[in-house]
Amino acid sequence: MSAVSTEHPTVKGLALRELFASILIVGLLAGVAVPVYINQVKKGHDARVEANLNTIANDIVAAVSNGQEKSPALEVSGRTVTLDGNPITTLSQGVTLGTLSWSSADDWCVDAKDPAGKHAAESGYKYRAADKKTTTGQCA
Repeated sequence: MSAVSTEHPTVKGLALRELFASILIVGLLAGVAVPVYINQVKKGHDARVEANLNTIANDIVAAVSNGQEKSPALEVSGRTVTLDGNPITTLSQGVTLGTLSWSSADDWCVDAKDPAGKHAAESGYKYRAADKKTTTGQCA
């Protein structure tokens, strides 16, 4: 018969410097990844504001006729946006809509903000009918 060994197999763990090196690498990766992630989240909030403004602007363009002098009534109740009493869209969570600045059917502006956005937190976004595009800033 053969003798059975009673020795336990050797268990090898990480040395202290290997552990510190691993922690350092993970910390550096987190230090780079977290700010990039936060910036992308803020860009997403800005995109929500722009998308909401473009939807509202398209509905205003569709509702007004050329030469219309009277401003349509743009109102927000909760998150529901109505134009002349007809619901047109629902604002995304966190988006606040400004007032409709009206001169004519070809010259009006509406703005919105989202405090969690990168640009939308400070200057917000505006849609000017004369420019036919959404840009940063508020209606004057």
